[in-house]
Amino acid sequence: MLIEQRYSDEDDEAHIRTLLPHFRDPRYIRIDGKPLFIVYKVDHLPDPRRTLATWRRIAREEGVGELTLAQFEWSGTGSGADPREVGLDLSIEFAPDWRRLGGKHFTGWKSRLAMALGLLPKAYGQHNFFDYDRMVDGVLAKPAPDYPFLRCVSPGFDNSARRSSGGATILMNNTPQRYRRWLEAALAWTRKHQPPQRQVVFINAWNEWAEGNHLEPDALNGRALLEATRDALKQNA
Repeated sequence: MLIEQRYSDEDDEAHIRTLLPHFRDPRYIRIDGKPLFIVYKVDHLPDPRRTLATWRRIAREEGVGELTLAQFEWSGTGSGADPREVGLDLSIEFAPDWRRLGGKHFTGWKSRLAMALGLLPKAYGQHNFFDYDRMVDGVLAKPAPDYPFLRCVSPGFDNSARRSSGGATILMNNTPQRYRRWLEAALAWTRKHQPPQRQVVFINAWNEWAEGNHLEPDALNGRALLEATRDALKQNA
């Protein structure tokens, strides 16, 4: 835990009032014509329905109008439940989806023997390795929920920088080309299933270096991930 989260009615009000100037900015992202605000893990709120109702009331009273309130679908309590039941408008897919990672690699006897003989680094046994394409296939194969839902993709994942002693989750074999395939599929699905005012796909992330999922240029891929994003958008224009 980095910072303990403490909640109160006073904090709910202070939080939304801090955001009001941003919601009023014409450049602010809107969905369904309303400012979008996302709660990362709504099930961590002690009383989400009350908090969300407070935010909506103050936004109306202060002239901002209606909000589009959303959550990211983590693999916790709220995932798979209709977000409207707690007062949200929609859910956003979290990428990578931990429930669709597929089988873990380097767990068989051959891998253990290779590590014991020093032929394979022991890190392969200390961390959790999954195949990028298999995860993507699992995500694309899952049925879309009945509630309002937006897609999200990720160029990769590797949080070993935060878990150097073990237990990291690492997606292997991710490349700009494989990321583009996933993004193209998410864009095509969005074009087909979302109304014009909700044509949005999220990418995790722009600069999450500590979890190995960044679009920013790096020494390995240069600008290739940005170029793959551009090309996927052109393909689905």
